[in-house]
Amino acid sequence: DLLMRYWATVAGVTSAIFLFAVVVLPITWARVPALGKMQGQTRMGVFLRALRRTLGLVPAEWKVREGTITTLKPPQAPHHPLTGPGEVEVQQGNVVLVEQSGAVTRVLGTGVHAIGHDERLGMVIPLYGRADTVEVDNIVTHDGLIIERLELTIFHKVNAGDADDQTENGLFPYCETILREQIWSAGGKDWREGIKAVTGREARNLISDYTLEQFLTLTSNDRSEFKKRLEPLVNAVTRNLMGVGVTVTGVGAIRLPAKAAEKFTERWTA
Repeated sequence: DLLMRYWATVAGVTSAIFLFAVVVLPITWARVPALGKMQGQTRMGVFLRALRRTLGLVPAEWKVREGTITTLKPPQAPHHPLTGPGEVEVQQGNVVLVEQSGAVTRVLGTGVHAIGHDERLGMVIPLYGRADTVEVDNIVTHDGLIIERLELTIFHKVNAGDADDQTENGLFPYCETILREQIWSAGGKDWREGIKAVTGREARNLISDYTLEQFLTLTSNDRSEFKKRLEPLVNAVTRNLMGVGVTVTGVGAIRLPAKAAEKFTERWTA
């Protein structure tokens, strides 16, 4: 009986090895995506990573896309949910700042990256452009009347820096210095509210040069000129200090309080 159990065990192990060699390995190799080459990785490197995942040898896995981190396989306790060891796959158009001992130590672009045992995934930075609406409230015109609310449309994108300072990253190169010194925040907070505040403040200051009638009757060319005047005022702060370039793309709805609307109507009907 003992001898039979021994040979049964040997046969089972041999069968498992054979199955692994002739089925699992070829299937895994065939499924290796061509994307590996696009990410600056060899096919063998991508294959070995896929094999480790198939065998369950990757302790933790994350995916970064559309500005957020998704946990595919959480690290075991007592590790922090975003702490290695593990692997992270970063989608094109994003970068992740990796922290170690409280300091930013690496910037990870497009591809699959190993995260060390004492490393932590930090702020995710979208490199693609995004659009937002800025609502500017209680604007005082040159003649002392109030615009209750003005809507502006803006497009904003991380400044990639000069060509000599850029790190290659497919369609989305980046400048590490800008990401570390201007974009990074301890809490990983996005810059959107900041650029909205700057845009609103500069728009309010610029509109104070116009009377209510002048601003409400801007022609299409006048609106283009207003946007051209506003953009450098905004970018003097956002691009130079926050690392984000802003384009003012539209001047939208204007809402007046009842009193201002009444005075404006009186001027036109007098």
